[in-house]
Amino acid sequence: MKKLKTTNPFFGLILIAYIFLASCKKKNFRDSLELDCSQEVRFSNLKTTLEPKGNFKINIPTHWKKEFFISEKESRLYFADTTKQLNESYIIDIALHQNKKILDSEFLNKKLDSIKTTKHLKLINSKKIIFQEKPGYLFHTRRNNYGIDKNTFDIFLQNRDRSYYLIRIDMYGDSNQTTRLCEALALIEKGNFY
Repeated sequence: MKKLKTTNPFFGLILIAYIFLASCKKKNFRDSLELDCSQEVRFSNLKTTLEPKGNFKINIPTHWKKEFFISEKESRLYFADTTKQLNESYIIDIALHQNKKILDSEFLNKKLDSIKTTKHLKLINSKKIIFQEKPGYLFHTRRNNYGIDKNTFDIFLQNRDRSYYLIRIDMYGDSNQTTRLCEALALIEKGNFY
């Protein structure tokens, strides 16, 4: 077996640096969706909200409305800025489901089939992702009800014990979609999902 010879002693370091930088790409949802979120998003008066069972925590502006729903099978947190019109804001829903689902290719195919067969629902984008070391899928769908567009971003993340997170962002109307989505994703990306 022949050994490869390199004339440059830094070749190995360059290769390792390249692999490291390539693996750092798309570590957040904004990169996965290829969004131009060049404006830095800043929120004021944030308060840490911890899910009652300790499964996740997220910082939410204090003036936003939030509501928990907890049962034996799921734990959900809804929150939104209700001081703005619905077409200027977004609704975030974070849920941890305990129903032992594996997010694999079978899950992906069933989800895609469900989207295709749902009336007035159009798939815009779907991607396999890894977020906070959790594998999953991201789906962007659009539907038009009564003349109003609704964009939904569903982020499924596999969790321990075969539980999974479903993080949903709903945006109504078509004004400032990128700005609103960048803001919503910035909040989620700073959360901790255990």
